[in-house]
Amino acid sequence: MLTDLILENYRNISRITLNNFHPTTNVIIERNGFGKSNLLEAIYLLATGSSPRTSHMRELIQWQQPYARIEGSVSDFVLSVAVQLTRKTFFVNRKKVDFRRYFGHFSVVYFQPTDLYLLTGSPAIRRNFLDRLIGQYDIEYLADLITYQKLLHQRNALLRELSGNLDVLEVIEDRMSEKGAVIYSRRNAVIDRLNGLLSPYDVKINYLPSPRELRGNLAEINAENNSVNVRELLREKMRGLREKERLLKFTLTGNQRDDFSVFIADQSSPEGWKDAGIYGSRGQQRVAMMRLKMGERDILSESTGNSPILLLDDVFSELDESNRAVLSQEIAPYQTFITAAVNDHMIPEYFPNDSRIDLRELNVL
Repeated sequence: MLTDLILENYRNISRITLNNFHPTTNVIIERNGFGKSNLLEAIYLLATGSSPRTSHMRELIQWQQPYARIEGSVSDFVLSVAVQLTRKTFFVNRKKVDFRRYFGHFSVVYFQPTDLYLLTGSPAIRRNFLDRLIGQYDIEYLADLITYQKLLHQRNALLRELSGNLDVLEVIEDRMSEKGAVIYSRRNAVIDRLNGLLSPYDVKINYLPSPRELRGNLAEINAENNSVNVRELLREKMRGLREKERLLKFTLTGNQRDDFSVFIADQSSPEGWKDAGIYGSRGQQRVAMMRLKMGERDILSESTGNSPILLLDDVFSELDESNRAVLSQEIAPYQTFITAAVNDHMIPEYFPNDSRIDLRELNVL
């Protein structure tokens, strides 16, 4: 549970100190431009070491300031992240530590209206969802993913060279296929877990790994005795595409091209399911997205042994009355931070005893 938060030079916030957060519902009601979303982003960054909204550290630092700082008290720990232009520094109980020692003190689920792009947007958004979810409870996955991305960059650089060293390419592909098989396994496993949680709500996910040859053997990917076969498939696929990739100057297959689709039950469809991102109504997409986020919550609870903190950024205004009621019941046992606009009259209806955080009184700007 998060009890206190200090922000310094963070986006539009010069300095703010918030104490004694409510153990369940914390509601931030304010008009746009007062830093509501920035507070939620800062909590996410405190938990994970990264922002859900940007990969550019410069954007997190207030204009003309050399750094930004986030500090929060979680259970028996004081966690801090100092953000500078070229690096982030992590602290536990005000002692500098590496990310491995910082990792895993608490987890978060971040929910915002633009998450609908998870259903309708590019495959990169969906890969990012899987990577952020797995990365909150499996630090080795993060390490493997970073290694794979570095190898991918090196391979693409060699493909751009007409006289690229074949021996070096072989070494890179061997390592890429090894790391790639692990990443496939982790992604497939978490999708299996999500499907188990989504099934009662008539929602399911279809994993679409690259290369396509893997799609017919998803049930076998997690089997230890098949890991060698997966690595060999990846390695042979890269070798077979080399000449075409030399012309295009980038890698055509691998984890960086994975995708998944979210389906909702539909009796009028030939197979009883329809792709929510393509054929779902706006309301159906919102409900599917809500169920996906609640599945993320349950996986983090099970994997870490602790309840994640829920961060709901202007979400209630996007739901109809019945789904607002459902969501309010779903979040009741968890510490939750909710933002809402000043004219959002439904917030007091669902949270009459909330702990309101008034940003104007705190002189945020």
